[in-house]
Amino acid sequence: MKTALESGDRAALLALHEGLSERSAYFRYFSLSRQAGEAHVDHLLATDTDDLSSLIALIGDDVVGLASYERLPAADEAEAALLVENGLADAFRPLVVVSAPLNAQIARARGRDGASESEVRARVTAQRPLEEKVKAADVVIQNDSSLEVLHARADEALDEVRRLVGLR
Repeated sequence: MKTALESGDRAALLALHEGLSERSAYFRYFSLSRQAGEAHVDHLLATDTDDLSSLIALIGDDVVGLASYERLPAADEAEAALLVENGLADAFRPLVVVSAPLNAQIARARGRDGASESEVRARVTAQRPLEEKVKAADVVIQNDSSLEVLHARADEALDEVRRLVGLR
């Protein structure tokens, strides 16, 4: 089951973040402090705008995934992130992967996080290679053009997801 975030989800979201390995938490937040995850959860719960949207994935009452989309300030682009517990990707089929060129990933992460290029490269290197994610995906959205093109591709991807789950 997937649902929008509510203030009552805070404890479960914190438990999801606490379950991250130190390495995963560091490369997600550029910090060894668990307070970064807590601050992220509080930001998601406190922000009420069209520029931020989040969903959680549940298995029973356990939060096993968090997806968020946040438009970058003063930019015509946005950053989307997904956290899923290890070994549960098949619970989220169809799996959608957004693929962007490395230079775009670096520029976006630097703009969002204020991180250096070397920090962002280390974070990208620590993740599963994009080629593997694309190979595992049921639907791939190429994010290598304008926001208008990305919106059209996202609409096409949503149509494909609907088809794959029998809603079309």
